[in-house]
Amino acid sequence: MEIEDGSRLIHTVMAQGDENAMYDILRKHHKHLVNMLYDIIRCNNVESPVHIQYVQQYTRILAETYAKIFPRARMTAKKIDMIVDAAGLHDIGKLAISDAVLSRTGKLSEAEMEIMKEHTVKGYQIVKVLTEYEPEDYRRICCNVCLYHHEKYDGTGYPNKVKKDRIPLEAQLVGLADMYDALIHSTVNRQVCSNEQAYYMLVNGQCGRLSPRIRECLEAGRDALEAYTVDDFAQAGEERSDNELE
Repeated sequence: MEIEDGSRLIHTVMAQGDENAMYDILRKHHKHLVNMLYDIIRCNNVESPVHIQYVQQYTRILAETYAKIFPRARMTAKKIDMIVDAAGLHDIGKLAISDAVLSRTGKLSEAEMEIMKEHTVKGYQIVKVLTEYEPEDYRRICCNVCLYHHEKYDGTGYPNKVKKDRIPLEAQLVGLADMYDALIHSTVNRQVCSNEQAYYMLVNGQCGRLSPRIRECLEAGRDALEAYTVDDFAQAGEERSDNELE
């Protein structure tokens, strides 16, 4: 599906008021878009595709756990899918960051870190344009994830030092998934931690305080997070793709 054709089809279905058809088209349209962005990310060495896969699946585990623990939160299956899709774009703003900073080994200087922090705002700007013709709730989730996924519940994050529940839930979930994966898999600029070390660092607030609900979600989802491998993601992706074709 071409992007332009997909956008026209989305508008047609919106006019007809068929929400289920709208959602199915959105998923296929977004999948096409994300696949193109993944290719761009890979070609520019912006982010490891494996990191993106881990962040997406950790996000799914956390969101599904959240839905079970807090049923009144209205964390529906459709909303979870949208958040997981948005998680795949969380670092898209790094496309606008200098290669000299992205490829830097060792600890970033203060000036370089300030440049790196701009990827949140850049990502928000990119996704806001890319999702212009998408439904408003989906567009909002994508923008929130890009802009707020490095904010911390205690206000020590960036880019705006937003505190507590002013940080959108979807950004808190993706942010936690991103931190967890960075701790246990990334070998760039930091020592890799064991699953147990990463868990306790996050629960104890060493990477920034978590909201009480997100912390409870992490505790409840610990076993699923530790059991997950990228092979599980590939299998799940094939199953979801088959379902989309039906």
